[in-house]
This record gives sequence, structure tokens and C-alpha cells, in this order.
Amino acid sequence: MKAWASAKPQLELQRELSEALQIHPITAQLLTNRGILNPQAAAVFLRPELKHLPDPLLFIDMDKAVGRITRALQDKEQIAIYGDYDVDGITSTALLAKFLRTVGHEAILFIPHRIRDGYGMTSPGVKQLAEQGAKLIVTVDNGSHAHDAIHTADELGIDVVVTDHHEMGELPPACAVVNPKRPGSAPAFEVLAGCGVVFFLIMALRRHLREKGLLPKEPVLRPLLALAAIGTIADSVPLIGINRILASVGLTELLRTENVGLRALMRLAKLPDDRLQSWHISFGIAPRLNAAGRIAEPALALELLLTDDSSRGSTLAEQLNTLNTERQSLQEQVLQEALIQAEVQRLSGATVVYHPSWEPGVIGIVAAKLVETFGQPAVVISGKDKTLKGSVRSIPQLNIVECLKECADHLTQFGGHAQAAGVSITANFVDPFRQRLAEVCAEKMKDIPRSHMKIDAITPFSDISETLIHELHLLEPFGIGNPEPLFATHDIEITDSRIVGENHFKFMAKEGRNRLDAIAFRQAEKFTGLSSCRVAFRPELNHYNGVTRMQLKIVDLLKG
Repeated sequence: MKAWASAKPQLELQRELSEALQIHPITAQLLTNRGILNPQAAAVFLRPELKHLPDPLLFIDMDKAVGRITRALQDKEQIAIYGDYDVDGITSTALLAKFLRTVGHEAILFIPHRIRDGYGMTSPGVKQLAEQGAKLIVTVDNGSHAHDAIHTADELGIDVVVTDHHEMGELPPACAVVNPKRPGSAPAFEVLAGCGVVFFLIMALRRHLREKGLLPKEPVLRPLLALAAIGTIADSVPLIGINRILASVGLTELLRTENVGLRALMRLAKLPDDRLQSWHISFGIAPRLNAAGRIAEPALALELLLTDDSSRGSTLAEQLNTLNTERQSLQEQVLQEALIQAEVQRLSGATVVYHPSWEPGVIGIVAAKLVETFGQPAVVISGKDKTLKGSVRSIPQLNIVECLKECADHLTQFGGHAQAAGVSITANFVDPFRQRLAEVCAEKMKDIPRSHMKIDAITPFSDISETLIHELHLLEPFGIGNPEPLFATHDIEITDSRIVGENHFKFMAKEGRNRLDAIAFRQAEKFTGLSSCRVAFRPELNHYNGVTRMQLKIVDLLKG
């Protein structure tokens, strides 16, 4: 149970937004809580549209990338797309491949295998594409660190255009590097995932081809946003700014997509056909697409996104669904073994576990679960070769790459982001690395303040209405940078309570004369013996037997 921190209302701004946009004052407060402080910005936030996207040519090197791809199309050079095995990489590959098909070019597609090929663009991968006749390689969601592979391409007479969104070091020797993390890039682009960068490339390429009279028929880009939304949400980038536009419009496009593979996958995931939220991607579509790259062939997921054969799409969807079930089983097995190791170690600061036979494709998920369990960074290592591979996850307040730098003498290689990284290590260094990382993290976490559950507003029941709940939908999709709104009450009475299903506590919440249905999923034990408390909640509409009622979905409680 966390402490609660309630946002301080900005009453003057709240009134201004409420009056200007004719919205509920609570909706206005939610906007100010998220740093949206004027009616113009609020209007764009509440109704994101493609016309609000910035000019793609504001990207550094976008003109060079577009020029080189256009030349390849004009000269009928073979283009290859070098992707990645996660959802962002697969959707990025599918996006560019689909666009090139609309202008008459069938690209060679390369998605590396996690074990066979390793992460990112490699020299062996480049040589394989050279043998298939590639004269131009466009990387998607990778390439910023592929100096050796790009040198190999140059030696083989192949040009490389890099499109990526990962942190950069020295600029790779490509003919164009389109990456929002490049120094001097427009700040608006910084939040993009790889598929977002590719979508902007497609926008710029379509415009350039149109201006040169090279489009026999104008490609329609809007349906492709379904793929951009999936990749953006799955990659856990902030759903603010232009990502909010891509995700919001893309979820609408996904509802009406004609992509036969996606439709089959959505049916298997039992997604609704009237309204999609970001969690439908995170827990429905993304794990199934990811399963191919984690424990099988990532090309299966790419084929599902590209096939026009409904029968083949259904078959592939079934395969991915089965693989996801297998992945869940493997993940649970590894997690249980990892938890046993962690309990034996009882290290404060960081959790580092290792087993040679753990499936490499699930260790990242297991590391994230260990962080949730122990509230500290976790490293899960697997492998039987001389060099072992590990996945690293961290708590939000701690940059794990900075911690790994202080353990560099124990590692063969490391790299990544503030909350997620990868390491290479030899078996004889696992134990000293474990001790060193725990010490480093423990020292850094001493200065980290206690985490709080952030409450958007203390909300009396009289303010909760169906109108407000419908307005809250305007803030979707929720994600990093735009969390789902969370409200809290003063003391309420608990009446008519009962336990339903698997440890769910259902009751009537009473505040003065006002009463609302409430349910706390898997939290029955917290409410034992309570007749009153404060609750943190999310209001929702519960549709049952043709009747719609307002209901509080309880997230947490405070006694007394």
C-alpha cells in the first residue's frame, strides 16, 4: 500500500478551460494536472487529429533519406528493410513494406532471429541481403550503433538509410540517419517509437514522389496508422504529443482495419469491436505478436501483418496465439525459479539471478516481474555459451544504465535505456557483478524519495456522472505521460458488501446521501472488518443485463 499524493487544484486555470471548452471542471483539472494549461493545447489534446502532426522534413536527414529511396525506386534498385524482432520493429517493417508495395516495389524483408542473428543490424545479416541483390538497406527501429555492419554494406556497394529512435553515440556512417535522438532534433519528435519515425518517413516520401510525378495513384496512409498505433503503444513510449495523435487515430483505424491477419488476431484476443484502449494492445495484440520473436520465428508475426489471404491470416493468428500460450508457460516457470533464487539471496539494492537453461525470450518479462515483486532493479541472465546474456529492468526513479557503468569491469558489454537494458557477461563474473550492482543500486536508492500513488482529484460522489465518465474517454489512450485518471474520496461507509468471484470485494459505497456501486478486484482481504475508509478509484459504466450503472473500480484504500 503506497502513500497518496493529491494534485493541488489550479482553480483559475480550471475555470478557464472548463468555460472555454465547455467541459466538466474535473476534466479541466485533469488537463492542468498533465501540464495542459491553455484552451488551444487542451483542444488539441482532447481531439487529436493528423493535421496537428509536424512537417516530417523537420527531421534531420529526412530529405537525404527520401532522396536516396526515391532514386532507388526510379532506378529499380532492390531495397531491403532491416527490422527488429519486437513489436515496434515488426510493425515498422510492415509499415514501410506496405507503403513500398503501393508504389510498385517489393522490398526484401529481414527480421533477425533473437538467438541466431542477435539484436540489431549485423555484418552477417548485411551479407545475406547482398546475396539477395539488395542495393539499398533501410533500417527500422535499429541501426544507430551498427557501425561495423554499415561499413560492411559500404564494402559491398550497398547504401544504408538508418531510421531509428534509440539513444545515439557516434553518428553511424550511413547516407542518412533519421533518429529523433540526434543532437539538434526537433523536440516534438523525441517521444517517437521506431514505427512513428517510419510513418513520418512515409509521409515525406509520399509528398516527394507526388511532387516528382512518380505516383500513378495516391497511396492512402491513414489505414497504416493501425500498425503505427500498435508499435507505439507496445514500445511503452510516452503517449503524449505526436505519439498521442498516432495512437489515438491509429486505434480508430484498427477498429475498421481490413488487414486480415490483424482481424483474425483481434478475434482470438476477444477485443471489442466498438472501442479500443491502449491496454487492449498491451495485453491483447502485443504479447501475441511478440511471442513469435521470443520463442520462435519473428517472421511469422510479420507475415501475419502483410498477408492478404484471409485463410493464411487465420492460420498465422492461431499459431501466434499458441506460441503466446507457450510463452506464458515458459515465463511462469522461469519466474518461479527466479523468485526462489532471489529469496535465497535476499540482496538489498538489486536482484541478479542466473540459470543456463532459461529461455532468453522471456527473461526480460521475468526481470520486470522481479522489479514489481521486490521494488528494486533486477537482472535475469541465461545462456550456456562463454558469454551469457542478461536482461535488466529498473524502478522508475533509477537510471539503470548509470548503475551498470559503475559495474563495467564485470561486464563484457552493456547498453540500453534508463529503465531497461541488456548485458553480456561471462559466467565467472556473475557473482561479483551481483554483489557490485546491489551495492551501487542500494547507494543510489538511498536518496530516492518514497513513491506515492498520484491522485488527480478528491472527488465527492455528487460530481460523478455519466457525462463526466464519457468526458474521461476523451483523454484516452492512456499510457506513460498520460496515466489513467485516479480519484479519491474522503471517508465513505461500506454497506451491502460481499465477496464475488476470485477474491473480488463488491459493496455499496455511501457518502452522505449519495450511494454508488463499487468493486475491488482481488482485494477482498484488505476490506476485512472495515465499515468505513477512504478509497482511490476510477469511475466507470457497468453494463449488465441491458442495464447501465455507474460503478467505482477501487484501486486502493486508506483506513481511518
